[in-house]
Amino acid sequence: MGELVGSRAIILLRNYPSFLRKSRWFVGRGSGAPYLVTTYSFCFSEIPNFNFLPSHILKRITNFYRILSERMEGKKRLSGEPEINHPVRIFNMMVGDGIRDFALLLAALGHDAIEDGYMNFEEIVGFVGEESARLIEGETKLSRAIEPNRREVESLVKWIEAAFYDPRIVLLKAYDNFDNWRDKEVFLTIAGKEHRPQEHAEETLQVYGPILRSLGFWELWVKLEDQALRYYDQNYSENFRLYQEAVNNSFAEIETISQRIQKKLAEVGIHVRVSHRIRHYSEIYDRAKKKNLSVKGLLKSRPLYPHYLSVVIDGGIPQCHYARGVVDEYGKEAGLFQPETWGLNNLVQPRENGYRALHTYVSLPGKGTIMIGYTTSDFDQQNRLGILAQGKKEGFKNGWARANPLALQRLFEEIREKGLLTAKQIRDRIPEVISAIKVYNPEGESLLLQANASVLDYALLTKHLKVKEIYVNGKRVESFSSPLKEGDIVEIKEGEKVVLTPLSLLVVKTHEAAKIIREYLRSLPIKEQIILGIEALDEILLDTNLKWTDVRESSQVARVLESFSKREVLGSILKREGLGEWSLDNFVILVGRGEVDVEEFKNEFLKAFSSSLNERKEKGLCFTFAVLFKIAHDRVGLQQEFSSALKSINMNIMQDQTKVNLDGTATLAYVFELYSSLQQRQIENIISKMGGEILGRRVDKTAKAVDFPLAEWLRKVRRKKEKEKN
Repeated sequence: MGELVGSRAIILLRNYPSFLRKSRWFVGRGSGAPYLVTTYSFCFSEIPNFNFLPSHILKRITNFYRILSERMEGKKRLSGEPEINHPVRIFNMMVGDGIRDFALLLAALGHDAIEDGYMNFEEIVGFVGEESARLIEGETKLSRAIEPNRREVESLVKWIEAAFYDPRIVLLKAYDNFDNWRDKEVFLTIAGKEHRPQEHAEETLQVYGPILRSLGFWELWVKLEDQALRYYDQNYSENFRLYQEAVNNSFAEIETISQRIQKKLAEVGIHVRVSHRIRHYSEIYDRAKKKNLSVKGLLKSRPLYPHYLSVVIDGGIPQCHYARGVVDEYGKEAGLFQPETWGLNNLVQPRENGYRALHTYVSLPGKGTIMIGYTTSDFDQQNRLGILAQGKKEGFKNGWARANPLALQRLFEEIREKGLLTAKQIRDRIPEVISAIKVYNPEGESLLLQANASVLDYALLTKHLKVKEIYVNGKRVESFSSPLKEGDIVEIKEGEKVVLTPLSLLVVKTHEAAKIIREYLRSLPIKEQIILGIEALDEILLDTNLKWTDVRESSQVARVLESFSKREVLGSILKREGLGEWSLDNFVILVGRGEVDVEEFKNEFLKAFSSSLNERKEKGLCFTFAVLFKIAHDRVGLQQEFSSALKSINMNIMQDQTKVNLDGTATLAYVFELYSSLQQRQIENIISKMGGEILGRRVDKTAKAVDFPLAEWLRKVRRKKEKEKN
């Protein structure tokens, strides 16, 4: 932690290797490794850990810091502190927030070097390499492009251009802005004499905040909004006081619950990290605004809202469900809380910015509800770093566009809805930041669309829901998925009925068109929604050209399922033919709660499994069994029994080349999406060896032979448990 010295804080950067101990830039204090010491006005609560840095990177950082210190010697910021403190603070913040991108960390130290004339581009390349130098150059260009008198559209376009070139430039500039916000003298200069600080704060909240959120940079986004609200929220002092009171009132109790959950999960063999997180003030403010409440009103109705329990699991998605079951049952038995039945599952289908977690809620007696979030270690890193966590896989050039093609469309819509920019201003600027095309109707009126938009996009955006035929440049198109190109002339002939189905979501490329489809589907009668959902999922699964890996990567199934927001619709689709009762997430939760006898399950599973394979072995192995095997192996310990059952009918799963007859139901699609991440390499190997093509048009009898007996058995178990409780 920082050690306060007078009005300054000394930040100690620990864990440097021994070869640095002779450097005059490192000061030894106490026992252990030497520390890099810098003083400034703010004290961070965590000391960054530098064990992750390779020695050659650490040496480069040290040398670059030394050169910068020499060239900045005697230079002061407006606050009076040494200039070198500013880049060191940004470096520390990035490390503390979990950023492990070496090029970005080096760029953080030298982000002002070009702009303030300490070095030129060629010098920086020599010190830190071309990748870091390009980031510094990009941040410098972005800084020069954004001036107080060229706000709104111009600034927005520059930020988005930078995001498309390399998202790290935006992140670097945002960290720079955040540190400047903390220095009031610097901030007031940036805001400009002709603009009040409140106006600058509003721009940050309504323009740059959404950009960071779209990129998934959650850590920095909430910190930046916290600072902006100090100037924007007219009742900040009173609201912040109420927020602090709400935090303090229940802190000790929830901290105890967090520790007890950690201990319980460890007892049942789950490797997990449970943390008690306090929501930022900006999160409270945003939530109150969405609910049309004041901060005081929100905290009165939900006094525990500032608290959040995070459960990060070293495992896959099933372990998250299993942990939830354990926590729910333990909370009831110990009298700590009562679990709620509702929640939000973003484990399978991430949010637009890549966020993935399972959110559940529990009620504390006489206190209110608190959220518990379950996620995996890998997802947790992605949740904190956004696109930065996956950028290396994609390659950062155009990384945002490839990783999240709809993010820009949603961002523009959000900004337009807030009224900061007009629709015309946005439309005029879109061609500057994305590859856009102009398409015309026969009367010569134009519509601006993103590249590769389909003819269905055009039809929906021009208010044509009842489409009979579409002509492009005088020729009739056979498919609504046909892409449009610059200058196309589109003519639509209307029919008598609406042509939209859930599969239309797989055709359109624009967020606006997808929104129209969802709104239409959700307006239909419940029964009709269920029928459309089942038909759409069957069609996906019966496409013989579609591999299961394609389903997972494109999330086609999840996109169809998300069309239906009402739980009864989604539940009915997943319970088709009675299979929904035997859903794997429910089973894993029940195992965690202790409501399922493991030995009894083994017997029932093996009985149904062996019987069905003996009857249908010429058809090959149903994919259901591969998924059940993974759950059985990891949660119930069925590996040996499963192998014995295979050997008894002389079938070896890893050598058999028979094409698999897959169950063509929504249940299996959902199951695959939900559990393929568990020991992914092994399960993909199994699928590859077995073929992986989808055959047949009805529910496979092999699947029924196992699923139905197990579903019936599970229903009996639950009825028995209910009778015992009553």
